[in-house]
Amino acid sequence: MKKKIVEVSTSRDVSEKSSETGTAQRSDLVVWSGGCDSTLIVCQLASKMEKGKILETITVKHHQVSTEKLRMEAISRERMAIFIKAKYGVTIRQTIVCIHSNGNMSPSIGENPQATIWLAAVIPYLTSHLNIHFGYIKDDYGRKGKADFIKTFGHMAEYRDLKDVKIVFDLERMDKKTVLKELSDLEVPDNCMWWCEYPKADPEGYVSTDLFTSCGKCEPCVTHNGGGEVASMLR
Repeated sequence: MKKKIVEVSTSRDVSEKSSETGTAQRSDLVVWSGGCDSTLIVCQLASKMEKGKILETITVKHHQVSTEKLRMEAISRERMAIFIKAKYGVTIRQTIVCIHSNGNMSPSIGENPQATIWLAAVIPYLTSHLNIHFGYIKDDYGRKGKADFIKTFGHMAEYRDLKDVKIVFDLERMDKKTVLKELSDLEVPDNCMWWCEYPKADPEGYVSTDLFTSCGKCEPCVTHNGGGEVASMLR
């Protein structure tokens, strides 16, 4: 029987599998944008690691996302890396994949369009015996759904002849409110994350290193600040 190349797990399944004797040494790789969901995964994994260890992450920069958002995500990731180092003694190592364009063409826009870009961009950097963590929360897989996401990933991994790659959806049972509560419980500062799609210049310049502030109107802003209750958790 042919061995499955790609398996799907929860984070608990991975930790149990990794401790079994006689299995290949597994490593973790977090697909990390700098938003709340993937940042929670980074923090959860780092909190369980020994001091002095390195947590690998991968980020994709592409021109479908505004330059302002990319800048603020980068600032947030750097702050988070400093926070993780100070709190857990774990070093965050970032691999940043840059997708350039001459402006003549842009990725086609559809439901959850960034998922295809992330899938295609991270595949060349994967290795066998790897846990790759995606920060998708409940109902966050787009029109095609989770099954097609996994199937597409599996085909690409097989084309690369990878063995024993495990996709981990750490947050698939959480909604955004729960994610923000978990981040608050872990004492993650709110300036270590970014979600706004259309950042605008901060006219009052509250923090000199912040070039932009959130628009308050895009879908992620509305989701994170709905009714004021969710936003208050991270203030």
